[in-house]
Amino acid sequence: MSKYDNIIKALNERQVLKRVLMNLMDDDIMNLNYVCKDINQAIKNFKHYEIIPVEKIHLSVPMTGPIVTYNIKPKCFDPNNIIKIIFDFSIFGDTKLEKSVENIYIPIFKKMFQDVNKILSICRNSIDLEFHTYFGFFGNYIVNYISQLSYCHNVRMDFYFKTWSSYGDFFPPDFNMFQGFNNLKSITLISNFSYGVDICKYIVACAPDNNKFKINFNFNVYLNEYEWNNVRNILGCLKLKNLRFGLNCWGEDGSFMKYIPDIFTNDLVEKIYYLEINGDSFNLLKKFRPIIGKMKNLENLVCTFHIWEHVLRLITNSKTYFPEKLKHCHQLKTLRKLKNVSCTFKYANGMDSEKFENLQIIDNAFNYILDCLPESVLKLSIAGLRTFDENLTAKMHNILPNLIYLNLSKISTVKDGALDKLPNLRFLALHGTDKMKIPDTIVCVASVCCIMNEDVDNKNRFVKPYWKFCNCLNNHVQWRGAIGELQRFKKQLERSTEYNINIFYNNIKDGWNVLKVFTEEYPKDLYRDIYYRKNTFI
Repeated sequence: MSKYDNIIKALNERQVLKRVLMNLMDDDIMNLNYVCKDINQAIKNFKHYEIIPVEKIHLSVPMTGPIVTYNIKPKCFDPNNIIKIIFDFSIFGDTKLEKSVENIYIPIFKKMFQDVNKILSICRNSIDLEFHTYFGFFGNYIVNYISQLSYCHNVRMDFYFKTWSSYGDFFPPDFNMFQGFNNLKSITLISNFSYGVDICKYIVACAPDNNKFKINFNFNVYLNEYEWNNVRNILGCLKLKNLRFGLNCWGEDGSFMKYIPDIFTNDLVEKIYYLEINGDSFNLLKKFRPIIGKMKNLENLVCTFHIWEHVLRLITNSKTYFPEKLKHCHQLKTLRKLKNVSCTFKYANGMDSEKFENLQIIDNAFNYILDCLPESVLKLSIAGLRTFDENLTAKMHNILPNLIYLNLSKISTVKDGALDKLPNLRFLALHGTDKMKIPDTIVCVASVCCIMNEDVDNKNRFVKPYWKFCNCLNNHVQWRGAIGELQRFKKQLERSTEYNINIFYNNIKDGWNVLKVFTEEYPKDLYRDIYYRKNTFI
């Protein structure tokens, strides 16, 4: 704790302390909270708004006006706080820049990446590098510049590839584009893979060859036969690597089992550690039946059901519908390494408030999925159910005896003593749920609250909950009061820089366990689909 000594001394100076707190990150606040009991009272001075240090910067290059240098937003920041850098080259197409224009842009690109290297030389955080670009522009320019970056701490890279029919040939260079990163942890490729096969194969070839490294493929649209054949060529390169990979796709698609089933051999399927499936029906896992039981190393399963009113109208509460439709899920029972499961029901536009009784169908669907989960599951996230009661939690305890972490979001009705049926539960996170009794076995509670961003147009929202307005702010206030009255938790993280969240705990390790789940192990958009948080940067 020596590095906090100077900050702790400031406790005697109220104004100094307030100014220090305004610039602290989560780890500073929690560690200060660990060594000084007065920190909570000081933090409460910031009830009305939260001033958040700049954690990410956005870099882009203009195409109009006098082009002198690149744009950076925000312009003022502390490199020590940066955890994410976004490179936006989406204004440049797939074709190579003309010579006359190239002479203008090349010096700007060089300066941009030189400045980023300076930031990386100061920063000591785990950092995300996010690139938005076209395949052709990436191959002609960005590959070379990435190879000039260097960073010795943890790095994750996300590539959002746009496609254009004019994309030309790519000739892989003879160097490794990731040669400057000693601790590259993961790479994510987001595309429809209609082009850029050679570039993706080069990226895979440059990836570290160790079983701790992760490469993820995010299919952002439904793929056709041609695109799946491109994916076949890319995935074929993974067989030469000793790494793990994740898939994020749409369940109804499942076309790869039709077009490229041969590529999913046992050795490749066993490399899958993460599977995220989205879809408009309850049959998300049906297309994956041939390979579900073979995913022996699957650790994370995320299922997101986009529920439409016409789908509910077609389903009756018969006793045969769900067993028949979901019986393929029982292969999940054989996955002994599955630790984290998220099951989210999102309601598409058109859900009428008077159709509340239809939500019983969703409860039935979740119950059948719960029946299929293995005992190895430690962390469970549930969103969008109608009822959370003693019968459900008793069933959860019988099926998931090792469950220690539960995340509840947008649950319509909760029964007061429901959690008493989960004696092994240790960590609880709550969002948009009513108050209920918290058992003595719970060592850490988190209450999450969304803040509606008034700048977001209602027309741009794809999904929304079945109630017209999120009531989580009221729930959040009630939970804070109820937990405070318990007087069981001595420490509290009053404000988090990553979520609008209150964490109540006694042991700092318990608090970190909850925060870690939100930042790493659950989908980043769990609370992002409708409600956006306002930040005030300094």
